Amino acid sequence: MGAALSEKAKAGGELLSAVPGKTLQAATTTWTVLKNRKAIAVGVGSGAVAMLAGAYALGGANVRRGQGPLTRATRGVL
Repeated sequence: MGAALSEKAKAGGELLSAVPGKTLQAATTTWTVLKNRKAIAVGVGSGAVAMLAGAYALGGANVRRGQGPLTRATRGVL
């Protein structure tokens, strides 16, 4: 019984010793995000614009599929 309690105490000590490292890692990640928030916002914004442009292009391609190949090639002139 004494050995089991010793093992539990050791495991609890190891868990508590890992907490400051995890807290420091979370704080470092948070600080990095806050420090680079403008660059992150630009990246997210440009990704959203690219996604919308791709959706618009795919929508336009779907509309043009109703036309024949010659009409598409001449952009509707023939």
